[in-house]
Amino acid sequence: MTTPNTNPKKPKRKSKKQSGYFPNNIAEVMSAEFSSVPVEYVMDEIASGWKIPSSVVCVIRATNNTTGKVTEYSYSRQGAATNRIQKLMQEGHEITIATDDTIGMISAPPIDEDPDDPFTPF
Repeated sequence: MTTPNTNPKKPKRKSKKQSGYFPNNIAEVMSAEFSSVPVEYVMDEIASGWKIPSSVVCVIRATNNTTGKVTEYSYSRQGAATNRIQKLMQEGHEITIATDDTIGMISAPPIDEDPDDPFTPF
């Protein structure tokens, strides 16, 4: 509970935590000189942005379609990675696989659809 201001000459100040003020440096940002960068250069930097050590065969990112939870796995043996991918596909996860030179994605059919249906677009 706050106490009323008994001194009419001087208003009570809020603390910085209560005031909602966040200091910024917008003047410096607005006065900065930005040079343009070719799109090809940026895309090359983004595309070559991942580095996987030689001891790792692949990194697997699995997204659970029902909960949205993301889990990552890294494997140094191809057989273990293959087994994990098969298990994740059976559970209905969306899988992204990154190797040292390729990124690929596998989307499993939704759980409520019949995988044996010839009209399923997968």
